[in-house]
Amino acid sequence: MPRYEYLCLTCKDTVIVAHLSDETLDGCPICGATSGLKKLLSNFTTNKKKKKKAITGDITKSFIKDAKKDLRKQKKEMEDKR
Repeated sequence: MPRYEYLCLTCKDTVIVAHLSDETLDGCPICGATSGLKKLLSNFTTNKKKKKKAITGDITKSFIKDAKKDLRKQKKEMEDKR
């Protein structure tokens, strides 16, 4: 659930409240004022895991390994045809 930050213009306190985007805060939870709440812009975070970047050397090694495997297979097929 998203968190929103509000500034109460009556008590000058900042509050962070979790609610859906289509909901609104009816009053200040600190002083109880029913008007004078201003929604503030705030930072956000995500919980995505960073993907490991492929290193050029690793890609090359993998390609060479696969190519050697294919060559062995082709060599065996040619020997079987003789």
